Amino acid sequence: MSTARSPRTLVVGLESAALGLIEKWVDEGSLPFLGSMLRTCPLVVLHTPIHVLQPCVWPSVLTGASPGRHGRYQIWSQIRSGSYDFAKPPAMLGSLRRYEEFLADRGIGAALVDIPTDIRIPAHRGLHVVDWGTEFRFGRCEIEPRAFAARIAREVPAYPIPANWQTGDSQAAHLELARLLEDGVRARGAFMRWLLEQPDLKHVFIVFSEMHKSAHWLWKYMDRHHVDYEDSPPALRDGVRRIYEAIDKELAAIAEQVGPQDNLVVFSEQGMGSNYRGDHLADQFLQALGLLVRNGPSPARGDLLPRDGATRGPRAGGPAALRRAVAAAKARIPHALRAPLRALTNQPRIDWRRTRVFQLPTDRNTYLRVNLHGREPEGFVQPGAEYEALLDQLETELRALRNGATGKPAVAELYRMRKVFDGAYADGLPDLAVQWAADAPIDSLQSPRVGTLSLSVRELRSGNHRPEGFLLARGPAFIAGPDRLVGDMLQIPATLLGIHGVPQPAQFEQAPLPILTLQAADIAPSAVAAAIA
Repeated sequence: MSTARSPRTLVVGLESAALGLIEKWVDEGSLPFLGSMLRTCPLVVLHTPIHVLQPCVWPSVLTGASPGRHGRYQIWSQIRSGSYDFAKPPAMLGSLRRYEEFLADRGIGAALVDIPTDIRIPAHRGLHVVDWGTEFRFGRCEIEPRAFAARIAREVPAYPIPANWQTGDSQAAHLELARLLEDGVRARGAFMRWLLEQPDLKHVFIVFSEMHKSAHWLWKYMDRHHVDYEDSPPALRDGVRRIYEAIDKELAAIAEQVGPQDNLVVFSEQGMGSNYRGDHLADQFLQALGLLVRNGPSPARGDLLPRDGATRGPRAGGPAALRRAVAAAKARIPHALRAPLRALTNQPRIDWRRTRVFQLPTDRNTYLRVNLHGREPEGFVQPGAEYEALLDQLETELRALRNGATGKPAVAELYRMRKVFDGAYADGLPDLAVQWAADAPIDSLQSPRVGTLSLSVRELRSGNHRPEGFLLARGPAFIAGPDRLVGDMLQIPATLLGIHGVPQPAQFEQAPLPILTLQAADIAPSAVAAAIA
């Protein structure tokens, strides 16, 4: 039982947890801890336009800024300014400060552990752990301050899934993944308990990534209506549910460690569902409109397979090592030489002198960029009226698309980035983002202008993201009662500062969620005094 001490705040991110699944399994009695929070705490359903640029959500949570101001919109690669080349994106750009820096200014010790897409911050004034067990690890685990690394290695179980793990495309591979994910939940729970034992940490933020990865790879086994549903053993059929149950168990154990003076925040940045989208047909669509001209066939997509039952096994270490070596070699080529060298390769390339719109790398939604004069190296679409007329044309033609199998609209929503996000880096974002309807597979698109476009593919990952997130919170800083509210993801950082009575900085775009009590302002003085003493 907790003794007299200054209050703590524990923030638990449930990466890509689906609220619909949680509510279903709570009703069935499988998630008792989350069920208790739903019955006694305010539930904030999080809607935000930043969800269309999925990977930008976590940098936005950390900074309170939208992607036009932090510059991040993709996981693996973004277009390099002033070129057609792609490069690994930074965690964020510019001079934005992360929310925990404002806590450190007040002497409040904070730990941030395994925030997706994060990078190590040198001289971090608390504890910063990057890529210990995130789904997409960009390298080895990094810890700041470095002095903590030996202690964590000695006192915390290692995360069981190696950084170079490649998930295969078979039930045997998915059974192994399901087992490792359950082990990962237990290891992360142990890490979370270790963090709460550190006396100088008054604010702890850790993210469970296992709900995310399990839904990506195991969704088809639990969804009998999924186009790729397979009869499978219980470990796969109930694989996603077992991960949710394991995390619920870890949360319940943590609740025993959290006293009545402490605050607990549990949130998900977005949900999950069946991986139905039309992104694989975007290239055909642009070519049918004469907006994209290639010198050869469209390049193959590694995340897609023909719908013929073919499977893919884990990638071997040799080819992966070769790919890394090739990537490293390419990175050393001077930028001035890259454009001429592209013309010498045998890969299909875009004819930039005749292409008006091209596609950017994506994970689910489609990102389109105009070949704009003055921005792209060979851009010829003029800014202003011509640019806007081209986007008008794209929107009209995209909204006319129908799913060939259902006759329903194939596009759920369209976002012109310059109208949604402003800031110093808004010009580096896609010009138009397409959110596809996800109610059914899209094997063909039809419209009066483009006719019928067909490409039947099987996604390697049977589950993918949905825009709805949620937040639950309990403790003396929050109102009680099972109210259901609507909020924005950008309100989270201001809320986390408000728990400790820290004023909202000017860089935050939105105010705290309306769930804080007046008591929240009274928490900070004792926390600051204890940290400084």
